[in-house]
Amino acid sequence: MNNQPGPHYRNQLNRVSQILGCRIVFQDSLFGPQNAPTWTSICMVNGIEYGRGSGPNKNIAQEQAAYQALEAFRVQYPGMF
Repeated sequence: MNNQPGPHYRNQLNRVSQILGCRIVFQDSLFGPQNAPTWTSICMVNGIEYGRGSGPNKNIAQEQAAYQALEAFRVQYPGMF
């Protein structure tokens, strides 16, 4: 996976979750020194981890996690996307 995810994966994931009736929650945590933090975001779908991402800010971490969750949905529901 590319370290710089494309824009709007969270928006795409929200649209998919509305179609499927899923609940999406991001669990975010911050590690490292204040001058060089690393954010980790876990994308939970109905309480199950579907994606995980990390990066220098929360938005990048959430976008990576959303990308992984979308890829998992593509495998789980082939032909839907």
